[in-house]
Amino acid sequence: MSQSGGYPNPGPYGGPPSHASSPYQEAWGQYPPSFPPYGTPPMQRHDSVGSRDFPMGPPSIENSSAVEDDTVDIFSRISQAIPDLHMLLARYKETHGQLGVREELLRRAGIEQQEKLKSKDNEIKHLKDRVDTLENKHSGEASRLRLEIGNMEEQMKELREQIAETEKYKKEAEETRLALDAAKTSWEAKYKELEATNANLEITTVVEKEKAQQEFEEWKSTTTTKHDAEKIALAIQFDKKLKEADVIAENQRQEATAAFIKEKDELRSEHQRQQRERESNFDKVRKELETKLSTAQKDREEALKQERESREVWESERETLIKAHQEDRDSLQRGWDEQRELMETQYKKIKEESDKAWIELHAEANKKAEEEKAKVEQLTKEKDELQRKFDDLKTEHEKEKEVIKSVAGNLEIEKARLEKLVECYGDVTEIKSKGDTYYLVSFSQLSKQIQDLAETHFVHLPVTPPPDVLANIPPELPSFLGDTIASRQLRAAYIAHTVSKMITFRVFGPFLFSLGRRYDKADSLFLSMSNHIRDKSTRKEAIWRQQTLLAAFTSSGAKQRINTAAGTVVDEIVTAIKYFADPKEEEAIRIAVRRIVKLAAETWRFARLEREMIVATMPAVQDEEHGFTGPEYWPAHKLGESDIQSLAGTVVESDNQPKLLLRLFPVIQREPMHECFRSSEDEKPDEGFVYHHGLALYDNAPSVVTREEELKQAARDPTT
Repeated sequence: MSQSGGYPNPGPYGGPPSHASSPYQEAWGQYPPSFPPYGTPPMQRHDSVGSRDFPMGPPSIENSSAVEDDTVDIFSRISQAIPDLHMLLARYKETHGQLGVREELLRRAGIEQQEKLKSKDNEIKHLKDRVDTLENKHSGEASRLRLEIGNMEEQMKELREQIAETEKYKKEAEETRLALDAAKTSWEAKYKELEATNANLEITTVVEKEKAQQEFEEWKSTTTTKHDAEKIALAIQFDKKLKEADVIAENQRQEATAAFIKEKDELRSEHQRQQRERESNFDKVRKELETKLSTAQKDREEALKQERESREVWESERETLIKAHQEDRDSLQRGWDEQRELMETQYKKIKEESDKAWIELHAEANKKAEEEKAKVEQLTKEKDELQRKFDDLKTEHEKEKEVIKSVAGNLEIEKARLEKLVECYGDVTEIKSKGDTYYLVSFSQLSKQIQDLAETHFVHLPVTPPPDVLANIPPELPSFLGDTIASRQLRAAYIAHTVSKMITFRVFGPFLFSLGRRYDKADSLFLSMSNHIRDKSTRKEAIWRQQTLLAAFTSSGAKQRINTAAGTVVDEIVTAIKYFADPKEEEAIRIAVRRIVKLAAETWRFARLEREMIVATMPAVQDEEHGFTGPEYWPAHKLGESDIQSLAGTVVESDNQPKLLLRLFPVIQREPMHECFRSSEDEKPDEGFVYHHGLALYDNAPSVVTREEELKQAARDPTT
């Protein structure tokens, strides 16, 4: 039907309402499938309009008047307006249904958004836990690598020490070989010189004999002209003298020849014996050096092999960690993509369901439209806030990933630095303590060796010592030049006192005993520096002393200087005590003294490198200004017993305090440990340790009393 009746175009009704902004709403230009677009020819309808009592057709032919024409016109207009009202009513119901569906969809979307945010929070928490786990794993791996690198540093240090020791042995073997060659050359030169001397003697004998014959002939010719009787007498005397001269010359020649042959044979046998000894020693030293060199080489190859294996294991673990991290990242990305696809699928499904329910739902949503609009705005704000928090969490997660990457890079840098440190090792050296047990045993063994020397090689005294040597004996000590048991024991005590005193003064006393007497000023300077630093801080003094002495002990030529200083000490001790023994015992005494000085020097070298100061004290008899006064530090030595241990807590049991005659061995004591070096707070404070108490000889010793009685008896007996 045409719309020429002046009714407005249905366009205003077809426009969307002011609050119709839902994305689920269809365009308002479309009509429900039950109604055709406005303005199309009317279809057969099944609505309530058809039940109304209005004539649908034109008026009858019988009513053909003007009124009837107007009535027909009115009814035609009403029939034209009724479809518009029906369509408006349908549009109104459809709008209310859409609003209800929209409210339900918004409620579902809010619930789903909250569930998604909860799942994302759980996922972020899980990722944080994984990041913490990876950090702990990386820190544990880094600690393990640091420990392995420390072990490798120790192995490299030991290998370098073994290589240095091997080089030293090589140098010593080379020096020994050169010495053997020089000795061989000197013996050959001496042999040639003796042969030349023998030839000269033979030539001289022949020349002298010819000269004597010639002089005789001259004298004979001059005296022939003299008196015949005198000639006969002189001839007889000359024959007699000639025979005597021949006999004497022959005897001298035979004696010289025999002496020369004997000396030649002795020198040749001695040379051969020494040559055999040097060759055997050289072969022995060479075999030992070759064995040590092969052992050091094997140890070095094993250490290098272990280092390569540990490096390969570390690289494989690192690749495994990187691969696992990449797999976790890929799995998280796949899970995120699957969740997004699942959400899009659910969203499409929900949209289709909402489109189907959009038409079926009927509810009163007009009153709630404004309220729902406010709720939608509130939900939108909350959604934006949650989205912002999610973005912040995502950014924080990315930052944590970057931190993990930076930690991995720092581990690589640290590894490279430690490897470089291993290559350049040698600037800082860790000095390990020998422990109190080592020094306790070493100093006890030193005391035992000194007593064995005194009691073994000084039993007999065939020759009285020189006066200048006897002048050094303390006047309080009874004379021990006799051949009795008491005299021998006192002589052994004096020898032990002399050896201990010289070792304390020459080895234990200086800051660095290998400097020798030529460097007294340097030793005094080092000692004053040590005392100055020690007054400020014992810890700093210990570090300075360890590094200074370690540099002195490991520098080039240090071993040669130590051997030279030890040899000088040996010569001084032997010179001081050799007059109190049989001259035949001098070589055995030198060997024993060399063994004692070697043990003292080696033990003291380790003692000087200890963190806590170790002090050896052996003052004079009258000196009471030291800190080791009293019989608890100087127990009485039982003469005749060589098995001496550390006598801690031993006190001389006597009513009257005896008089001290000699100190036989020094007091060796370690200072207390500094509180900074304690391993734990529960550890008890260290008060120091006495490695060996001093030994002393008192005037109430049985040997002293016996010897005094012997001297008194000898003074009373005029036949003694």
